[in-house]
Amino acid sequence: MQTVTGIDPSSRKVAITTTWGDENDPEMVAYPLPQDHAEGCGIAFRQVAEYFSHLREAGHTPFCFLEEPFIGPNPRGAMAQFKIQGAVLAACKEMQVPVVEIHNMTWKAQLIGGRVDKAVITRWVRRNWRDAYEMAYGDQDLMDSAAINRWGKMQLAPKRKIIIRRAREVTHA
Repeated sequence: MQTVTGIDPSSRKVAITTTWGDENDPEMVAYPLPQDHAEGCGIAFRQVAEYFSHLREAGHTPFCFLEEPFIGPNPRGAMAQFKIQGAVLAACKEMQVPVVEIHNMTWKAQLIGGRVDKAVITRWVRRNWRDAYEMAYGDQDLMDSAAINRWGKMQLAPKRKIIIRRAREVTHA
């Protein structure tokens, strides 16, 4: 069964939300990372690879949506995020998990609408996916991974076709 996994990597942790097929019961995991970002990269790689290994062993076919690092006013923080995101991306590739990297403004605009902050994401998850909201227990990174999961599911959903039927012109002889 295909799984959809949304991952929000940060310099402090890797937050993961996974769903199976059409079910909306999430599995949410957060792997804390140490301040030493080189060590954090190794932990992120191993934990994510192990996570996907367990999914495969259980007969699931993982598909991952991974948030790209945010380049903000703190270049040091962005560099740490880039390192962790790279380790997660490498783990996905190592485990042969298809992965789509998504910019945070893109999924936020397409899923929620416009430029949104963390409070808006939390409200959106609470309103639209109550189970994930309760399981995240206030962890903003898990809220983000839940929203990324929802965006990913939206991308994988079959596109609705619009069929336009036109009445034939009747000619009288």
